[in-house]
Amino acid sequence: MQLRTPRNLKTTEFKADIMQSEEDTHLNGVMSREANLQKMEDCLQTLSPDQKITVEMFYLQNKCYKEITEGHRNRME
Repeated sequence: MQLRTPRNLKTTEFKADIMQSEEDTHLNGVMSREANLQKMEDCLQTLSPDQKITVEMFYLQNKCYKEITEGHRNRME
């Protein structure tokens, strides 16, 4: 069984110069993000427990203000 016939098959030459980027810049973004997360972790260690939880919930867990206040309320009970 043949799915495609050669007459319907179209090929084109690969041209690296028309690509957005020939470099592996996507790895630079990953490394940059990892470095920023490490800096954030270092800074978090200097905060009080309540401040640390608030920053983690907002920036790392993407919680809204209401969810953060409810989370703090639940911890205090």
